[in-house]
This record gives sequence, C-alpha cells and structure tokens, in this order.
Amino acid sequence: MTQHELKILPEYFVAVRDGIKEFEVRKDDRPFEVGDILCLHEINCGVLTGRTIKAEVTYVLRHPDYCKEGYCILSIKVAQQQVVKHGKWDTHDVVKVLCSGETLDGFCQCESCGDVFPYHYSRYSYCPNCGTRMDGGADDENI
Repeated sequence: MTQHELKILPEYFVAVRDGIKEFEVRKDDRPFEVGDILCLHEINCGVLTGRTIKAEVTYVLRHPDYCKEGYCILSIKVAQQQVVKHGKWDTHDVVKVLCSGETLDGFCQCESCGDVFPYHYSRYSYCPNCGTRMDGGADDENI
C-alpha cells in the first residue's frame, strides 16, 4: 500500500468529500494500485487551502479503449466520515462590489459561510468555499 499526495480543485474536493464523485481520472505517472491511499489536498487558485481528504483506491482502470493514453481511472472510497452540511443560495439582483474592486450585477451568497459568488454559481449544487450542499435542507448528516 502506497500513499499518494495529490492536489484537487475545490469543486472536485467537495464532490469526493460528499460521496458524489467516487472516481479520479489521473495521469498514470505513478504505480497506482488497489489498496493505495490518495491524500487529496484541495488547491484553489494555485494555493493549498489546508483541507485534505483521504480515499482508498478500490479499482484501477488502464484499458486503452476507455482511458486516454497516459491516464487511468481510479475508483475510490472516502476513508473517513464527513459531516455533510445542507443549505441554500441567497440570490440578489443588486450590484455587489467585491474587495477586489470587481462588481457583480447579480450575485449569490452561501447562507452557511457567507461567501459571495457570481449569480451563475446559484446553479451549483454545493458551495465551492465551504462544501455546503445547496439542496435547501436544514439537517446536516454524517456520511
């Protein structure tokens, strides 16, 4: 068994953490094997966020009919229990000025963490910042 230290973007981190995404497509540049542990470190805009999740490799697909050359598909199972938060987007039509000086004509805001995003993010089923599932639910759960 080998532990692989890998980076992962926020939207994929949240999907893996919440059990929605149970696979990884990766360059086949290391000896991935069943039983290995993927230590997935969230990275946002090139900076590590400090959030990490571990997942066990349960299957490795390297078949050329299904994988692009030089890549493999890893079936994974999250190796630790996570709490899934439920919430909703608060949407606004008014102009919002961000600290960067950027303005948003319409925006949405996560009710859990308060982070602000462009309006089209309201179609996302989770908050890219805190991972809250945007299903309108009020009860958190353990998965």
